[in-house]
Amino acid sequence: MKKYLFALMMVGVLACTSEESEVKALAIEEAKAQFQAEVREEMAKNITGKPHIQTTAVRVFTERSDFEVQKLDMQGNSALAVVQALAVPAKARTAMIEIMGKLDPAKERNFNVPDALKMTLQNLEMTETRSLHVYKVRLTKSDGWHVVKEQK
Repeated sequence: MKKYLFALMMVGVLACTSEESEVKALAIEEAKAQFQAEVREEMAKNITGKPHIQTTAVRVFTERSDFEVQKLDMQGNSALAVVQALAVPAKARTAMIEIMGKLDPAKERNFNVPDALKMTLQNLEMTETRSLHVYKVRLTKSDGWHVVKEQK
């Protein structure tokens, strides 16, 4: 009898843990998407006609960022996650965007974004500094967990 109760309890714990993990993973993916949209918007102001370098820069800025769920509130079929992102400092991103904006479009494929970012951080003496971004992500459960898109 005790083994049976223990087994049921473990199944319940595992189910909650896997559901929580799923919600956290979805929240982080949504936060990354929001971060990437912000970076694309920043770049669109200064960089035109260079899609390859824009795509590469968004990927590099995202890869150099750490995303973590700081708070998760799950109630029934809804959840609210607060995701923190420690990203490339805004000053370095701005400098990189200016550099990429001035780059000859014929040379965009040869531009090494990771190396340029590393040199920019060194020149600005910002090797340890990170920019903090906080994203709130709402999720709902109906046939699996889904992100609730905010109306703008």
